[in-house]
Amino acid sequence: MRNGGKTLYGAAYDRVRLEQPIKLTDADTIAHALAAISNCEIKSTNRNDVGDEFEGYFFNTTAGELLTAQSAGVNYRFVFVDTLTGAYKELGLNEVFGRAPGMYPAWHIRF
Repeated sequence: MRNGGKTLYGAAYDRVRLEQPIKLTDADTIAHALAAISNCEIKSTNRNDVGDEFEGYFFNTTAGELLTAQSAGVNYRFVFVDTLTGAYKELGLNEVFGRAPGMYPAWHIRF
């Protein structure tokens, strides 16, 4: 989907967050409120050995998520959630890159 010059892949985010009430049935209203709309990709775990800052834990991300995060910029957020404790960490793409000691590209094939 093209939106304000930004490409959003529909499968590359889980939730849309509105920072203010926005009439989502009106394209002009949406276009004028793009700065108040964030796309959030939720990454969760239910492992017992995860610290509050998720240190040492491995999360997967897709090429579509990375491309959408690059395109949307500050309007794309990764939300890491520990479903056992309720702890969460919300980061932008640059913050994810800054915290990650390594990134390992992979391709996933779905039939």
